[in-house]
Amino acid sequence: MTYCVNVNGRLVHRAKACIPVFDSAFLYGEGVFETLLARNGKVIDLDQHLRRMKRSAAMVGMPLRPPQRRIRREILRTLQRSGLQDAYLRLNLSTHEGGLGRLSRREDRLHFVIFAGPYEPYPRRVYQKGARVAVVKSIRNDPLPLAAIKSTNYLSKMIGRREARHAGMHEGILLNQAGRIAEGASSSLFMVKNGRLLTPPLSEGLLPSITRKAVIELARKLRIPFREKPLTIAEVRSAPEIFIVSTLKRILPVGEFEGSRKKAPGPVTRRMMEAYG
Repeated sequence: MTYCVNVNGRLVHRAKACIPVFDSAFLYGEGVFETLLARNGKVIDLDQHLRRMKRSAAMVGMPLRPPQRRIRREILRTLQRSGLQDAYLRLNLSTHEGGLGRLSRREDRLHFVIFAGPYEPYPRRVYQKGARVAVVKSIRNDPLPLAAIKSTNYLSKMIGRREARHAGMHEGILLNQAGRIAEGASSSLFMVKNGRLLTPPLSEGLLPSITRKAVIELARKLRIPFREKPLTIAEVRSAPEIFIVSTLKRILPVGEFEGSRKKAPGPVTRRMMEAYG
């Protein structure tokens, strides 16, 4: 698999891409990132991703240098240099400390790393028959306010993803500290009940997903009844339709949740998929 890598504005071969050992993301998981998708040579929702990146950086006390306009320019340059029309992109921001354990940030330098690689969606059959998902048993989702930060400290999500993969699932669903549905390890969850679209509110401890927001706006545009409410495992298990969403998954119907078979895609999910594209 070929990747085009941009380190602080320098395009380098992936084998030569590196960061300092005193990088904050490497030492402490203290950094922020965004996952982006390009289709037909255009990065989808780029400005929204950059705004969320800025919010995440502010929440961890990271000065946003270089400015967003340069980051935007470097993302587009990396995509162009990759030669890919459909690409998965990743943007990382972190800082380089002057020494291990130093608390002062006056001399910190911001690092950014961008890479672009081929976009490899799930096979068509998964979108036709539905994904298999299950609740993660080994770990809970990060509590607020950490859950609202797109942080490189991704341990809880990675544990959830590994558990799901070992169980033969496409996605693991994480619970919050109260034992209710929070989000997927790399997605947001929606369910349909009595024709109404439901999803947990951000106050339940989930990331303010760009795709989640777009799906909510689309539901309102299509005049599909919608509500944010806390959801239990039992409620989701009994729902006739479930789907998960993310930048790379787009709208992915769920065919099995906790061993319970679902219609995939159901009528509301199919309508959303067709309108979303």
